This record gives sequence, C-alpha cells and structure tokens, in this order.
Amino acid sequence: MNEERHEAYQNLIDSLLTCPSEEEIEILQANLELIDDGFAQYLREWATESLATLDAEEAYNCANILYGLNISFKNLRQGSRASNLEVAIACLEIGLTVVTRETYPEKWARFQNSLGSDYHNRIRGEKAENLELAIAAFEASLEVRTRDAFPEDWAGSQNNLASAYLYRIRGEKAENLELAIAACEASLEVRTRDAFPFDWATCQNNLASAYHYRIRGEKAENMELAIAAYEASLEVWTRDAFPFDWATCQNNLGMAYHYRIRGEKAENMELAIAAFEASLEVYTPDAFPEDWARSQNNLANAYHNRIRREKAENLELAIAAFEASLEVYTRDAFPFEWATNQNNLGAAYRNRIRGGKAENLELAIAAFEASLEVRTRDAFPIDNAQTLYNLGFTYQNNFQLPEAYNTFNSAIETVELMRSEIIIGGEADRQKLAEEWNKLYQSMVEVCLQMENSTTALEYVERSKTRNLVELFHKARSLPSQVQRISFAEIRSLLAENEAILEWYITYNDFKVFIITRDSPQPDVWQSSYQDLQALEELQQEYLDDIKDEEKYDNWKNQLDSRLEKLAEILHIDEIISRLPENCQKLILVPFRYLHLFPLHALTSSRQKADKTVETGCLLELFPGGVRYTPSCQLLQLSQRVNASAEDTSPRKFFAIQNPTEDLDFTDIEVEAIAKSFNPAEILSRQNASKAGL
Repeated sequence: MNEERHEAYQNLIDSLLTCPSEEEIEILQANLELIDDGFAQYLREWATESLATLDAEEAYNCANILYGLNISFKNLRQGSRASNLEVAIACLEIGLTVVTRETYPEKWARFQNSLGSDYHNRIRGEKAENLELAIAAFEASLEVRTRDAFPEDWAGSQNNLASAYLYRIRGEKAENLELAIAACEASLEVRTRDAFPFDWATCQNNLASAYHYRIRGEKAENMELAIAAYEASLEVWTRDAFPFDWATCQNNLGMAYHYRIRGEKAENMELAIAAFEASLEVYTPDAFPEDWARSQNNLANAYHNRIRREKAENLELAIAAFEASLEVYTRDAFPFEWATNQNNLGAAYRNRIRGGKAENLELAIAAFEASLEVRTRDAFPIDNAQTLYNLGFTYQNNFQLPEAYNTFNSAIETVELMRSEIIIGGEADRQKLAEEWNKLYQSMVEVCLQMENSTTALEYVERSKTRNLVELFHKARSLPSQVQRISFAEIRSLLAENEAILEWYITYNDFKVFIITRDSPQPDVWQSSYQDLQALEELQQEYLDDIKDEEKYDNWKNQLDSRLEKLAEILHIDEIISRLPENCQKLILVPFRYLHLFPLHALTSSRQKADKTVETGCLLELFPGGVRYTPSCQLLQLSQRVNASAEDTSPRKFFAIQNPTEDLDFTDIEVEAIAKSFNPAEILSRQNASKAGL
C-alpha cells in the first residue's frame, strides 16, 4: 500500500475515534477521497493490531464508536455508495470481535441486526451470498431478540428478515416468499398502526412486496392483496410527512398496477405510470440518484407496455427513460441493475417504430450482448436465459437464423440446467419455469423449421415435453434425473415397419404435427394456420368448461360427437392421415397440452386402402393394429426400457377407489382391466368407497 495513503487512512481513523459523534459526518465529507475499499481493508488490519493492545473496557468503548461510525458511513450520500457500505460492514464485523453474545447479548443482537441490513444492501460481492449472510445475521439477532424479552426489537428484526427472504436468490423461491410473508405478519403482531405507525407502514410495504411476487395461491388475488397493503402503507407514508418513504411506496405501487390481472389492463398501466411519475417528484438524480434510476427504469417498462396513446411515442419515452436510468446505473457501480436495464433497453429498441429498422435491431443486439456480460449462467441463470431468449428472438426477427439457433440453444442449456437442479425444489418453482420457458422451445422449433431442419425441430419438441414428465418418472421409478436427449434415429427405432407416430406441438401462432415412420429420412411436418389455432383454443375452452361445470355435464355428453367432428376438421386429420404410408397398421399419438383431454382415437377420417378403395371410420377402425398414446417419444423409450429391465421389481400391489359417486361411465370396466395386472389388488367399489371403508 502507498505509504502516504496509509498515513492518510490512519489520520482519518484517529480523527473519527476521537471526535464528538456529531462531527463524524463533517469529517467524512471532508475526506471523501479516502473512503474506498482500500480504507475498509486498512481498517480491518488496524483493528487486528490495535484491539489486542486495549483492555476490555477500552475495547468495548471502541466497539461502540465503530457502531456509531457504521451508521454514519451507510448514511453517507456522497462518494461511492459501494465503498461506504464496505467500510460500514467492516466497522460492525470489527465490533463483533469484542461484542460477543456471551458478554453483551443485547448489544450483540443489535450489531447482528445492523450487519444483516448492510449485507442486504451491499453492492460488492455476489448478491446471492450477501443475502445469505444477511439472513444469517438477522436470524442470529432473533436468538436474543425474542418476542417476550424484546418485543419491539423482535418485530424490527422480523421485518428485516422478511425483506431478506423477499429478495433471496438461493433456495426455493416459493418457500422464500412464504417465509417473508410469515415474518411480516409476525412483525405486525407488535407493530400495530396505533402503537408504531411508521414501522407498521414499513411492514405493510414489505408484506405488499411479498404478495406481489408470491408464487403460491391465486396470482390475481395475491396482486390485489399487494395493492391493498401498499395503499395502507400510504395512509401513513404521506408525501408531506415522509416524502422519501412515500416515493418508495409509490414506486412499488406502480409495479403492482403494472402487473395487475384484475381490472382493465390499459387503465392499470396508466395507474402504474402515474405512480412512477409521482415517485420521481421526490426521487431526483441529485438527491436520490439510485432510487431515481430505479423509478426511471420502471417508468420505461410501463411506457414500453402502454396501451393508450401512440405506440411509437410510448417507445421513444421508454428508450429515453432507460437511457436516463443508465446515467446512474453504470456497470462499475451497479452491475446487476446495469445489466437488467440493458436487457430492457434492448427489448425497446427491438420493438422501436421510429428510426431505421436495421439500426434499431443492431442497437438491440448490442444492448442484449452487453447485458450478458453480467447476466452469466453461473451468476444469474434465470436472467441469463431471459436475455439469451431476447437476443435470439431479435436475431430471428432479423433473419439471422444461425445466430438465433446458437443463442436459443445456449438459453435452453441454461434452462435445462436450472430445471435439473430444481428437482429438489418445490412444485411451484418447476411449474413456473415450465410455463416461462415454453416460448423459448417454441422459438427454437420455429427457427429449426425456418432452417429446413425438421429433424432437429422434432428433437427440441421432445426436449420441451420430456423434462417435467421425467421428473415424475424419476419420483415413481427411481430413474436418474439426468436423462439423455433422444435423437431422431432413436425415435424411429421405436417403431415397427407398419407403425407411425403423430406428434403434435402447439406454438404461439400455429400448431404442428410431426409424422414419423421407421423409414422416414426426416419427419414430415404439417403446419396449421393461425385461424386453425384460434379455432382449436376456442373449442378446447368450451370442452373444458363443460367438463368442469357439473350443471353442463349433460351438455358435454350431448355435444361430444359434434365437437369431435369439429376437432377432426380443425386438426385437418384427413390431410394428416393421407400422408401416412398405405402399409401403416398402427398409430402412436403424442398429444400436446390440452390435446391430451380429447379422445383423439375417436376422430373420424377416411383412408385409401391398398386396393384403392376408401374406408371411413374412427382412427381405431382405420388402423387394425390399434391406436396408443404416449406423453412423449422419450417417455415411450423409457417405459420400454423399464419394462424390459425392471419387470421383476415393478410394484405389484394395487389399490383403487372405483366409481364412488356411481356416475363415472366406464370406470368399472377400466379398474377391473387394470387390476388384472396386479396381485394383490384391493378395490373399494361404489358404496364401499367411503371414509368408513378406508
């Protein structure tokens, strides 16, 4: 270390340790050039040498001074926010070498609570690890701060713990949010509006954020609970009384309205914009640069998604707000936020109406690539996949198909890595990932077909279908969670000479059928129109509504024949069957999503026989070898392997509840047929299928 700077650091420490507390901020403001990460490191080295020379009382007094300095450093608005926090953390961690739980339990808990807050807000280091350290510190403080002994402090640490769980990266997201909600509600048992109005409002704000991002429960209802809690907070956090907190809550309320499900979408977006603009009345770039940048980014997203006013102008406003935000969110100071903003800016340029299209796409690509410098697979896998998808979609729109293919492939590798690891997580997380990334696989399939590579397209269709099914198979049969991807050659090998596979895949603008036989050099792909897709979605919704509503059950039965006739027409089943070889005797159907609900084997079609005569009937009648179903070709392959290699270890016991309401057609036949494959088989049938029977 430079000797001159070393001496300057020491002089600053001496000044801070001997000055009256009210002069600390003045001294810090006069020495901003010395407050850097190097000072934090020097402070630790100084403490290691100096504290050892002090007696217990002197060391305790020094620790108390360091606690006060921690507050001064983290409240310092000038200089580097990141470095200020590093020094603040160093003050507490040095103090904790003196203030131990055994010697000063109450003060130790206070140090731990403050340390948790500083790690929560830390800019340096890995964000995920910082949050783990924050949670550990808050939980440590709660070992002493019990509700009975220190109710107010207990409530404060519970609220802080809730905030850390709210933003936690590691662990199951759904469970983290439930822990955040539980901690908020615990805090509110003490922090009532009458007794602690400001703290009550703070906790309402955190509770609102937890409901906003909640995974469990109904999403629309969670968002309403979030809005209600934000608005409750604003009853106390008024602009006149608490301008900064009012602005914070306005920003949060804007986010809730942005993603609100109930109400008119256009009106919700206007309410979001109004809330963000309100927050910016207080958040100025000079007074609160970081908060100003965050609200600018949120306002930009709202303008990007705005429905009212002219779309071209809204996009210009979005781009201007994103670029304003980047004046504060630099890569060095705020790498995570900078990367998020670059991703959002890229999306705005991709959709831009004004300016040259080629230039806008180049600007979009540059922004996405910049974002990926920080949003790496190892550090931020979900964000990495999201930005890769955006970049790939931009390449696809620009007809740069090889680049789109490579980018989507990288995104899929990230997603499959996450989904493999999340097998030990919760069902809500797995479902959320499956829903969120379905569009990624769809885009990859589209690119493969645009590149006239139907073989690879089918392989990605299989990859999109198989992951969740393999997880279920993994639980049931103890199969390895990592399953090798199935190739087109392996798919063909599943078929006999007179068999064919029809595999459906639904995308955002059509549906496709992949037709495979044993001798196919590549899949034959049939694609629908967008109008066919709309008709299919309308039909499945009507079909599903009648099944779910007991009062409409008779209508479902009465309409079944006509709906299957309509389904055959929408699916163009005649055209698809006409593409099969004449010697095909057996079909394997691989439905997708809601197509699993329909009895596809009962669809009526016509088929030309070898003698040139035309036969009409349902698929079961047209294919004498039978019609069977499989969720995916890979599951078909796995089931064949399991049947071949694990026949002796397959479960033989069978228990069934058979037709307890006595209104389920064909249930008796089905259960009796299945039971023949098991020994022993125990069945509770009809009136015996009761709680007493169990």
